[in-house]
Amino acid sequence: MNNLRSKDIDFQELFIRISGNKELIKCILFDFFSSYKENIKSLNDHLEMGDLVLAKKINHKLLGVLGNLSIKNAFFISLDLGRSLENKKIDLAKKLSKDLELKLKIAKKIFEENKAF
Repeated sequence: MNNLRSKDIDFQELFIRISGNKELIKCILFDFFSSYKENIKSLNDHLEMGDLVLAKKINHKLLGVLGNLSIKNAFFISLDLGRSLENKKIDLAKKLSKDLELKLKIAKKIFEENKAF
């Protein structure tokens, strides 16, 4: 896993963060990718309701996990999403949420193709 290359995921950094424990990486990735759709749906629901407080909390949780899993492109979208929420730019936040969901689908596919889980 530590020799894999991707523009979306820094496998080397992920491998270092998890101390080379491939089984732990697999468990964490499986857990994350089993629930990310629910988190995105919840984020979108709160955006639609105009509940920026809960939208920020959900995004912050995603941001931390994405950083820890070294899912770079999605991390930076989540970072921008957080800024848009802080600035109360709901339309931009909705667009970024869709972009985030797409990047997470791509990341999941990359992990699956590389037999990460």
